[in-house]
Amino acid sequence: MSRRVRDRPRATRPQAGCDILLLGAGYLGSELLGFLPPADRITIFDHGRNFERIAASRSFDPGRMRLVAGDLMDRDLVRSMVGGADIVINLTGGGGNAAVVRDLAKYAGTYVTGMENLVRSAERAGAGHLFLSSSISVYPSPPPGEVGEVTEATPPAPSTPYGVLKLAAERILTGSELSFTIFRISNLYGSTELSPVPTAGLFGNAFRAISRGEPLTVDGDGTQTIDYVHVRDACRCFRLLLPGREQGHGQRREVFNLGSGGVRSINDLAAILARIAGERLGRAPGILHRPIEGPVTNYPRMNTGSIHAATGWVPEVKMEDGLTEIFRHLANKGP
Repeated sequence: MSRRVRDRPRATRPQAGCDILLLGAGYLGSELLGFLPPADRITIFDHGRNFERIAASRSFDPGRMRLVAGDLMDRDLVRSMVGGADIVINLTGGGGNAAVVRDLAKYAGTYVTGMENLVRSAERAGAGHLFLSSSISVYPSPPPGEVGEVTEATPPAPSTPYGVLKLAAERILTGSELSFTIFRISNLYGSTELSPVPTAGLFGNAFRAISRGEPLTVDGDGTQTIDYVHVRDACRCFRLLLPGREQGHGQRREVFNLGSGGVRSINDLAAILARIAGERLGRAPGILHRPIEGPVTNYPRMNTGSIHAATGWVPEVKMEDGLTEIFRHLANKGP
């Protein structure tokens, strides 16, 4: 991939603050920009397809942010990016298991070879702290009809290729000498400036059906469970653990669950979506059950006691409020 640096006027670098390298400017990364400390300088390293939208967003500050297009597979470019960073935040990948299954070689490169490049470069450069977004998918999937609970001490046992690759990325980092924080994040949802209405995943399929006047489809009996946490709550959690330069970094090697602390069945989510659609749009979709095609993942309940004890963090956005916000954007968008 070609190397492109978006040249913009740079403000005089303040003495306070940190130099942050943010890898991945997709759904979570683009929203996180608005939560990073205003004194920090930020290099946004990504494939570049979202750069025009990011540069036009409210969160982008050309005086302290720059956009660099590249790939974690480019060892020399990664080394040059990491060299000036106090903090590295790796949010690369995304897309979930469906994307990994469609292009396993691509995502194996990102999560394994790319992670090796990043970690080795960070070790050589003496980077202060590395944050990694991992996934609830590294944990075992409870049997159908059961709601299991997992803590950070629960032995990983991924049941999907996505979970296997996320766990591989974790182990590359934990096998290093770096100071790190790993967030095992449950399923993200919510409206963002770049993605006001989801286009993928369970909610993406649901909102697409609602906008077309079609019924919501539920695989199987709908009793399978899933944990959703709002993207803004996740961004707040990252912000709470970002060290300032004046604090020093120290040697932190920590793993935290980041989720809502509960689960909902697919049936419950479908009922909530149908009810809010009726209230906000004046048309409530029907709910259609269909036979399951292939395996369906049942997610456990994530115990978030560790992150609450460390920072006081608790999720603030209620599911109904987060979904209602998306419906407002859907109504403005029109059919």
